[in-house]
Amino acid sequence: MFPVMLCGAVLSAWPLQGAVRMADVAARVSEVKKDGEDCLLFRTEQYDVVVLGEPGGNVGAVLVRARREGERAVKMLRQWDKVMGSKRKEWQEYESQDGRAALYYGVEQSLSREDLVRGSRRDALSFVLTREFEKVVLYRWHDGGLSFRYYHNDVFLFEVTIDLTSVVSSYAEVRVTKDRSVVSWMKSKISGDGFSRKEKSNLRQMIHDFVVCFVGLNEWDMNLDDEEDDDFGRKKRKKRSRRWPGGGLLAVNEQSKVHVTYKDEVYSVGSRGRLKAALNRRVNDGVKYCFPSLSFPQNPAEFKEAEPPEPERKQDVPEPVRKAEKSEPQPTPEPLTPEKARRAYVEWLKGL
Repeated sequence: MFPVMLCGAVLSAWPLQGAVRMADVAARVSEVKKDGEDCLLFRTEQYDVVVLGEPGGNVGAVLVRARREGERAVKMLRQWDKVMGSKRKEWQEYESQDGRAALYYGVEQSLSREDLVRGSRRDALSFVLTREFEKVVLYRWHDGGLSFRYYHNDVFLFEVTIDLTSVVSSYAEVRVTKDRSVVSWMKSKISGDGFSRKEKSNLRQMIHDFVVCFVGLNEWDMNLDDEEDDDFGRKKRKKRSRRWPGGGLLAVNEQSKVHVTYKDEVYSVGSRGRLKAALNRRVNDGVKYCFPSLSFPQNPAEFKEAEPPEPERKQDVPEPVRKAEKSEPQPTPEPLTPEKARRAYVEWLKGL
Protein backbone atom coordinates (compact mmCIF):
# COMPACT_ATOMS: atom_id res chain seq x y z
CA MET A 1 0.00 0.00 0.00
CA PHE A 2 1.44 3.38 -0.96
CA PRO A 3 -0.19 6.82 -1.19
CA VAL A 4 -0.87 8.31 -4.62
CA MET A 5 -1.61 11.94 -5.48
CA LEU A 6 -4.54 11.96 -7.89
CA CYS A 7 -5.54 15.47 -8.98
CA GLY A 8 -5.02 16.95 -5.56
CA ALA A 9 -6.51 14.05 -3.62
CA VAL A 10 -4.36 11.56 -1.76
CA LEU A 11 -5.48 7.98 -1.76
CA SER A 12 -3.90 4.62 -1.29
CA ALA A 13 -3.21 2.24 -4.12
CA TRP A 14 -5.91 -0.27 -4.76
CA PRO A 15 -5.21 -3.51 -2.92
CA LEU A 16 -6.38 -5.51 -5.92
CA GLN A 17 -4.90 -8.51 -7.62
CA GLY A 18 -5.43 -9.06 -11.36
CA ALA A 19 -8.33 -7.30 -13.12
CA VAL A 20 -9.94 -4.16 -11.71
CA ARG A 21 -13.70 -4.37 -11.18
CA MET A 22 -16.15 -1.64 -12.17
CA ALA A 23 -17.80 -2.09 -8.76
CA ASP A 24 -14.49 -1.24 -7.06
CA VAL A 25 -14.23 2.00 -9.04
CA ALA A 26 -17.78 2.99 -8.09
CA ALA A 27 -17.07 2.22 -4.42
CA ARG A 28 -13.87 4.28 -4.27
CA VAL A 29 -15.02 7.38 -6.18
CA SER A 30 -17.74 9.71 -4.94
CA GLU A 31 -19.89 11.77 -7.35
CA VAL A 32 -19.63 9.03 -9.95
CA LYS A 33 -22.42 8.65 -12.50
CA LYS A 34 -23.45 5.31 -13.94
CA ASP A 35 -24.25 5.58 -17.65
CA GLY A 36 -25.57 2.12 -18.46
CA GLU A 37 -24.06 -1.11 -17.18
CA ASP A 38 -20.76 -0.61 -19.00
CA CYS A 39 -19.82 3.00 -18.26
CA LEU A 40 -18.89 5.22 -15.27
CA LEU A 41 -18.47 9.00 -15.55
CA PHE A 42 -16.85 11.39 -13.09
CA ARG A 43 -14.80 14.58 -13.12
CA THR A 44 -12.06 16.22 -11.08
CA GLU A 45 -10.99 19.86 -10.91
CA GLN A 46 -9.05 19.47 -14.16
CA TYR A 47 -10.23 16.33 -15.95
CA ASP A 48 -13.24 14.40 -17.24
CA VAL A 49 -12.96 10.62 -16.86
CA VAL A 50 -14.83 7.82 -18.64
CA VAL A 51 -14.40 4.22 -17.44
CA LEU A 52 -15.66 1.51 -19.81
CA GLY A 53 -16.32 -2.01 -18.59
CA GLU A 54 -16.22 -5.50 -20.01
CA PRO A 55 -19.29 -7.79 -20.04
CA GLY A 56 -17.93 -9.63 -16.99
CA GLY A 57 -17.68 -6.44 -14.93
CA ASN A 58 -13.94 -5.74 -15.29
CA VAL A 59 -12.55 -2.36 -16.37
CA GLY A 60 -11.63 -2.52 -20.06
CA ALA A 61 -10.67 1.08 -20.85
CA VAL A 62 -10.12 4.43 -19.10
CA LEU A 63 -10.45 7.69 -21.03
CA VAL A 64 -9.31 11.06 -19.67
CA ARG A 65 -9.89 14.56 -21.07
CA ALA A 66 -8.22 17.73 -19.79
CA ARG A 67 -10.65 20.65 -19.69
CA ARG A 68 -7.97 23.33 -20.01
CA GLU A 69 -5.72 23.93 -23.00
CA GLY A 70 -2.11 23.03 -22.41
CA GLU A 71 -2.96 20.43 -19.78
CA ARG A 72 -1.84 16.89 -20.60
CA ALA A 73 -4.39 14.21 -19.79
CA VAL A 74 -1.75 11.50 -19.71
CA LYS A 75 -0.52 12.85 -16.35
CA MET A 76 -3.69 11.72 -14.65
CA LEU A 77 -3.74 8.49 -16.64
CA ARG A 78 -0.38 7.43 -15.25
CA GLN A 79 -1.49 8.26 -11.72
CA TRP A 80 -4.64 6.28 -12.38
CA ASP A 81 -2.42 3.40 -13.47
CA LYS A 82 -0.87 3.31 -9.99
CA VAL A 83 -4.26 3.51 -8.37
CA MET A 84 -5.59 0.61 -10.41
CA GLY A 85 -2.51 -1.46 -9.73
CA SER A 86 -2.49 -2.66 -13.35
CA LYS A 87 0.55 -4.04 -15.12
CA ARG A 88 1.97 -2.09 -18.04
CA LYS A 89 2.19 -5.12 -20.31
CA GLU A 90 -1.56 -5.68 -19.99
CA TRP A 91 -2.55 -2.13 -21.02
CA GLN A 92 -1.90 0.10 -24.00
CA GLU A 93 -1.60 3.87 -23.70
CA TYR A 94 -2.69 6.43 -26.31
CA GLU A 95 -2.30 10.21 -26.19
CA SER A 96 -4.12 12.60 -28.53
CA GLN A 97 -2.33 14.99 -30.88
CA ASP A 98 -3.14 18.02 -28.71
CA GLY A 99 -2.38 16.17 -25.47
CA ARG A 100 -5.80 16.92 -23.97
CA ALA A 101 -7.09 13.36 -24.30
CA ALA A 102 -5.53 10.07 -23.23
CA LEU A 103 -6.72 6.48 -23.35
CA TYR A 104 -5.77 3.43 -21.35
CA TYR A 105 -6.90 0.28 -23.18
CA GLY A 106 -6.90 -3.27 -21.83
CA VAL A 107 -5.07 -5.36 -24.42
CA GLU A 108 -5.79 -8.78 -22.94
CA GLN A 109 -9.51 -8.00 -22.68
CA SER A 110 -9.75 -6.87 -26.32
CA LEU A 111 -12.73 -8.00 -28.35
CA SER A 112 -12.98 -8.28 -32.11
CA ARG A 113 -16.13 -7.42 -34.02
CA GLU A 114 -16.98 -7.71 -37.68
CA ASP A 115 -18.69 -4.32 -37.91
CA LEU A 116 -18.18 -0.85 -36.47
CA VAL A 117 -21.61 -0.26 -34.94
CA ARG A 118 -24.38 -2.28 -33.22
CA GLY A 119 -22.12 -3.39 -30.35
CA SER A 120 -21.25 -1.75 -27.03
CA ARG A 121 -19.02 1.28 -26.71
CA ARG A 122 -16.21 -1.03 -25.69
CA ASP A 123 -16.86 -3.14 -28.82
CA ALA A 124 -16.60 -0.05 -31.04
CA LEU A 125 -13.34 0.93 -29.36
CA SER A 126 -11.99 -2.58 -29.83
CA PHE A 127 -13.03 -2.60 -33.49
CA VAL A 128 -11.06 0.57 -34.15
CA LEU A 129 -7.92 -0.49 -32.27
CA THR A 130 -7.67 -4.09 -33.48
CA ARG A 131 -7.81 -3.52 -37.25
CA GLU A 132 -4.72 -4.64 -39.14
CA PHE A 133 -3.09 -1.32 -39.93
CA GLU A 134 0.44 -0.11 -39.57
CA LYS A 135 -0.35 2.70 -37.17
CA VAL A 136 -3.44 3.88 -35.26
CA VAL A 137 -3.30 7.04 -33.14
CA LEU A 138 -5.76 8.80 -30.88
CA TYR A 139 -6.56 12.12 -32.55
CA ARG A 140 -9.22 14.22 -30.77
CA TRP A 141 -12.15 14.10 -28.36
CA HIS A 142 -15.20 15.86 -29.87
CA ASP A 143 -18.02 16.18 -27.30
CA GLY A 144 -19.21 12.56 -27.08
CA GLY A 145 -17.14 11.39 -30.07
CA LEU A 146 -13.61 9.95 -29.95
CA SER A 147 -11.46 10.17 -33.11
CA PHE A 148 -8.67 7.86 -34.26
CA ARG A 149 -6.44 8.28 -37.30
CA TYR A 150 -4.84 5.54 -39.42
CA TYR A 151 -1.50 5.80 -41.21
CA HIS A 152 0.40 3.72 -43.78
CA ASN A 153 4.13 4.46 -44.24
CA ASP A 154 3.49 7.60 -42.15
CA VAL A 155 0.92 8.80 -44.72
CA PHE A 156 -2.51 9.73 -43.31
CA LEU A 157 -5.21 7.43 -44.69
CA PHE A 158 -8.47 8.06 -42.87
CA GLU A 159 -10.09 9.05 -39.58
CA VAL A 160 -12.80 7.23 -37.62
CA THR A 161 -14.86 8.84 -34.84
CA ILE A 162 -16.93 6.57 -32.59
CA ASP A 163 -19.83 7.51 -30.34
CA LEU A 164 -19.40 7.23 -26.56
CA THR A 165 -22.81 8.58 -25.56
CA SER A 166 -25.08 5.55 -26.02
CA VAL A 167 -25.01 2.08 -24.49
CA VAL A 168 -25.33 0.53 -27.93
CA SER A 169 -22.92 2.14 -30.38
CA SER A 170 -25.26 3.26 -33.16
CA TYR A 171 -23.24 5.95 -34.94
CA ALA A 172 -19.76 6.67 -36.33
CA GLU A 173 -18.13 9.07 -38.78
CA VAL A 174 -15.37 8.33 -41.30
CA ARG A 175 -13.20 10.91 -43.12
CA VAL A 176 -10.83 9.76 -45.89
CA THR A 177 -7.87 11.51 -47.50
CA LYS A 178 -8.11 12.40 -51.20
CA ASP A 179 -4.41 11.70 -51.76
CA ARG A 180 -4.09 9.57 -54.90
CA SER A 181 -0.90 8.02 -53.55
CA VAL A 182 -3.00 5.76 -51.32
CA VAL A 183 -5.30 4.50 -54.09
CA SER A 184 -3.21 1.39 -54.73
CA TRP A 185 -3.27 0.62 -51.01
CA MET A 186 -7.08 1.02 -50.96
CA LYS A 187 -7.43 -1.28 -53.97
CA SER A 188 -5.48 -4.03 -52.25
CA LYS A 189 -7.49 -3.61 -49.06
CA ILE A 190 -10.83 -3.76 -50.88
CA SER A 191 -9.88 -6.75 -53.04
CA GLY A 192 -8.66 -8.57 -49.93
CA ASP A 193 -12.12 -8.21 -48.41
CA GLY A 194 -13.98 -9.61 -51.42
CA PHE A 195 -14.84 -6.48 -53.40
CA SER A 196 -14.82 -7.20 -57.15
CA ARG A 197 -14.61 -3.59 -58.39
CA LYS A 198 -10.88 -3.16 -57.75
CA GLU A 199 -10.32 -2.36 -61.46
CA LYS A 200 -12.23 0.91 -61.17
CA SER A 201 -9.99 3.95 -61.37
CA ASN A 202 -12.47 6.56 -60.14
CA LEU A 203 -11.02 7.84 -56.86
CA ARG A 204 -14.35 8.77 -55.27
CA GLN A 205 -15.87 5.38 -56.07
CA MET A 206 -12.76 3.71 -54.68
CA ILE A 207 -13.12 5.62 -51.42
CA HIS A 208 -16.83 4.77 -51.25
CA ASP A 209 -15.96 1.11 -51.62
CA PHE A 210 -13.24 1.32 -49.01
CA VAL A 211 -15.47 2.93 -46.36
CA VAL A 212 -18.25 0.39 -46.87
CA CYS A 213 -15.66 -2.39 -46.65
CA PHE A 214 -14.05 -0.98 -43.50
CA VAL A 215 -17.27 -0.59 -41.49
CA GLY A 216 -18.18 -4.23 -42.09
CA LEU A 217 -20.58 -4.12 -45.05
CA ASN A 218 -19.95 -5.44 -48.57
CA GLU A 219 -20.51 -4.42 -52.16
CA TRP A 220 -23.97 -6.03 -52.26
CA ASP A 221 -25.07 -3.60 -49.55
CA MET A 222 -24.20 -0.84 -52.03
CA ASN A 223 -26.47 -2.30 -54.70
CA LEU A 224 -29.70 -0.53 -53.80
CA ASP A 225 -31.49 -1.65 -56.94
CA ASP A 226 -33.69 -4.74 -57.08
CA GLU A 227 -31.94 -5.98 -60.21
CA GLU A 228 -28.24 -6.29 -60.86
CA ASP A 229 -27.04 -3.90 -63.54
CA ASP A 230 -23.90 -2.05 -64.58
CA ASP A 231 -25.05 1.04 -62.73
CA PHE A 232 -24.74 -0.71 -59.32
CA GLY A 233 -28.15 0.56 -58.28
CA ARG A 234 -27.25 4.24 -58.63
CA LYS A 235 -30.69 5.12 -60.04
CA LYS A 236 -32.53 3.68 -57.06
CA ARG A 237 -29.93 5.07 -54.66
CA LYS A 238 -30.48 8.54 -56.07
CA LYS A 239 -34.24 8.13 -55.63
CA ARG A 240 -33.94 6.84 -52.06
CA SER A 241 -31.38 9.52 -51.18
CA ARG A 242 -34.05 12.22 -51.53
CA ARG A 243 -35.50 10.96 -48.25
CA TRP A 244 -32.24 11.70 -46.47
CA PRO A 245 -31.96 15.41 -45.64
CA GLY A 246 -28.59 16.86 -46.54
CA GLY A 247 -26.91 13.62 -47.54
CA GLY A 248 -26.93 10.77 -50.03
CA LEU A 249 -27.55 7.13 -49.07
CA LEU A 250 -24.50 5.11 -50.10
CA ALA A 251 -25.17 1.63 -48.67
CA VAL A 252 -27.59 -0.19 -46.41
CA ASN A 253 -27.72 -3.65 -44.87
CA GLU A 254 -31.39 -4.47 -44.41
CA GLN A 255 -30.71 -7.27 -41.94
CA SER A 256 -28.48 -5.32 -39.53
CA LYS A 257 -30.19 -1.96 -40.21
CA VAL A 258 -26.77 -0.34 -40.73
CA HIS A 259 -26.75 2.57 -43.19
CA VAL A 260 -23.89 4.53 -44.76
CA THR A 261 -24.47 8.09 -46.01
CA TYR A 262 -22.14 10.62 -47.58
CA LYS A 263 -22.19 14.42 -47.25
CA ASP A 264 -19.48 17.11 -47.35
CA GLU A 265 -16.57 14.64 -47.37
CA VAL A 266 -17.99 12.86 -44.29
CA TYR A 267 -19.24 9.27 -44.26
CA SER A 268 -21.82 8.63 -41.54
CA VAL A 269 -22.47 5.05 -40.39
CA GLY A 270 -25.24 3.75 -38.14
CA SER A 271 -28.95 3.48 -37.51
CA ARG A 272 -31.44 5.43 -39.59
CA GLY A 273 -32.55 7.67 -36.70
CA ARG A 274 -29.03 8.66 -35.65
CA LEU A 275 -27.95 9.32 -39.23
CA LYS A 276 -30.87 11.61 -39.94
CA ALA A 277 -30.28 13.56 -36.72
CA ALA A 278 -26.58 13.95 -37.57
CA LEU A 279 -27.25 15.03 -41.14
CA ASN A 280 -29.75 17.63 -39.96
CA ARG A 281 -27.21 19.07 -37.52
CA ARG A 282 -24.50 19.14 -40.18
CA VAL A 283 -26.73 20.98 -42.67
CA ASN A 284 -28.71 23.28 -40.36
CA ASP A 285 -26.13 24.05 -37.65
CA GLY A 286 -22.92 23.68 -39.60
CA VAL A 287 -21.53 21.20 -37.04
CA LYS A 288 -18.47 19.28 -38.24
CA TYR A 289 -18.64 16.41 -35.74
CA CYS A 290 -22.25 15.48 -34.98
CA PHE A 291 -22.00 13.91 -31.53
CA PRO A 292 -24.00 14.81 -28.41
CA SER A 293 -22.10 15.61 -25.23
CA LEU A 294 -21.49 13.22 -22.37
CA SER A 295 -23.30 14.18 -19.17
CA PHE A 296 -20.72 14.32 -16.36
CA PRO A 297 -21.65 15.00 -12.72
CA GLN A 298 -21.35 18.69 -11.79
CA ASN A 299 -19.45 18.22 -8.53
CA PRO A 300 -15.79 17.10 -8.54
CA ALA A 301 -15.20 13.57 -7.35
CA GLU A 302 -13.57 12.69 -4.08
CA PHE A 303 -11.55 9.56 -3.74
CA LYS A 304 -12.10 7.35 -0.75
CA GLU A 305 -9.31 5.67 1.11
CA ALA A 306 -9.12 1.96 0.64
CA GLU A 307 -10.47 0.21 3.70
CA PRO A 308 -7.78 -1.93 5.34
CA PRO A 309 -8.64 -5.59 5.45
CA GLU A 310 -10.08 -6.73 8.76
CA PRO A 311 -7.55 -8.61 10.87
CA GLU A 312 -8.24 -12.28 11.15
CA ARG A 313 -9.77 -13.17 14.45
CA LYS A 314 -8.03 -15.95 16.28
CA GLN A 315 -10.41 -18.55 17.48
CA ASP A 316 -10.43 -18.96 21.25
CA VAL A 317 -8.82 -22.28 21.98
CA PRO A 318 -10.17 -23.70 25.24
CA GLU A 319 -7.50 -24.57 27.76
CA PRO A 320 -7.08 -28.28 28.19
CA VAL A 321 -8.76 -29.63 31.26
CA ARG A 322 -6.10 -30.66 33.75
CA LYS A 323 -6.61 -33.92 35.46
CA ALA A 324 -6.65 -33.81 39.28
CA GLU A 325 -3.29 -34.62 40.66
CA LYS A 326 -3.30 -37.89 42.59
CA SER A 327 -2.05 -37.58 46.21
CA GLU A 328 0.86 -39.77 47.06
CA PRO A 329 -0.12 -42.60 49.45
CA GLN A 330 1.02 -41.94 53.06
CA PRO A 331 3.17 -44.65 54.64
CA THR A 332 1.34 -46.79 57.23
CA PRO A 333 2.82 -46.14 60.78
CA GLU A 334 4.57 -49.06 62.45
CA PRO A 335 2.83 -50.47 65.61
CA LEU A 336 4.50 -49.32 68.98
CA THR A 337 6.13 -51.76 71.32
CA PRO A 338 5.12 -51.60 75.02
CA GLU A 339 8.37 -49.82 75.88
CA LYS A 340 7.95 -47.20 73.08
CA ALA A 341 4.37 -46.63 74.12
CA ARG A 342 5.43 -45.99 77.77
CA ARG A 343 8.09 -43.45 76.68
CA ALA A 344 5.65 -41.63 74.40
CA TYR A 345 3.18 -41.38 77.28
CA VAL A 346 5.87 -39.93 79.62
CA GLU A 347 6.85 -37.29 76.95
CA TRP A 348 3.22 -36.30 76.56
CA LEU A 349 2.88 -35.78 80.36
CA LYS A 350 5.97 -33.55 80.41
CA GLY A 351 4.46 -31.34 77.74
CA LEU A 352 1.36 -30.54 79.81
